[in-house]
Amino acid sequence: MSMRRRISPLTCGKDVSRDSQARRARSGARCPCFRRIAPWLAVVAALALVAAGPAHGDASKSPLAAAIDRIVEGPALAHAFWGIEVRSLESGRTLYERHADKGFRPASTLKLVTTAAALDAFGPGARCDTTVETAARLDGRGRLLGDLFLVGRGDPGLSGRFDEGSPTGAFEAMASALLQAGIRRVEGRLVGHEGAFSGARRGPDWMVEDLAWGYGAEVSALTFNDNVVRVTLAPGERPGDPAALEVVPRTSFVRVVSAVVTGPVGAEEDVVLDRPLGSNHIGLSGVLPRGGKWEEDVAVEDPARFAVTVFREVLEAKGIVVTGEVVTS
Repeated sequence: MSMRRRISPLTCGKDVSRDSQARRARSGARCPCFRRIAPWLAVVAALALVAAGPAHGDASKSPLAAAIDRIVEGPALAHAFWGIEVRSLESGRTLYERHADKGFRPASTLKLVTTAAALDAFGPGARCDTTVETAARLDGRGRLLGDLFLVGRGDPGLSGRFDEGSPTGAFEAMASALLQAGIRRVEGRLVGHEGAFSGARRGPDWMVEDLAWGYGAEVSALTFNDNVVRVTLAPGERPGDPAALEVVPRTSFVRVVSAVVTGPVGAEEDVVLDRPLGSNHIGLSGVLPRGGKWEEDVAVEDPARFAVTVFREVLEAKGIVVTGEVVTS
């Protein structure tokens, strides 16, 4: 038995079925999206906020050089240091350069190259599949006599962005498909498999202070809700009242405790988040003034276990009992 959720890196949708034999051939054609964004890849720019370097150029600037210089030499970027090289895709001739021989951290500009390379290699029709699989037998009483696997392959779409705002929408669809298949009880473990990605879950130079926030979440082939929970605080009715806490999605995998109190109108917001490294216990303290709101995406440790734990909670809410433990592989 295999149920598939297919998500395109560009055009995302959902298809959950019981057909374990459904397969799609990869297209060998060049990706038209790559050709559309390729001109942007000719500009390789890295920006680091350090002391400004000397301007580069001459008196006879081309319109392109003049346009770029107006941006990078403007007062808003006076303390920035740029590394830029622009080449013609037709001739290879250098059209503009500024500190092109200096080393920079590429940061998020590298995502352009990575995305273009994936589109060029796999084509826009490629899909990342998240499947529910088992080799166990289903008996006449609705019991699956063995383990059930949730297999991730890098699907970025298991979130509320593609399920009308419900982070668990994909899992609910999978649970419904299992019910339609006659499964009422899993006599085994629920296994989250993330083996499609190897290597470290975090970059070697990520800052420790960033790891608690959504932009510092771990990488996994089995990713759910961007590997974060959204934590929201709203002030109470009166100063001194506890702030109202909301966590999405609600799950036993993450424990959030708030000691934040309401402050008077106009008071300074002072909310402190504490999530020890390696832990999914999140503590909140401080003051949130009336009329304010605090909302942050907080990273979750062990993304695959997070995903499969929420999946189990959805299964049980739908009436499917899982007798074994939640594990990852």
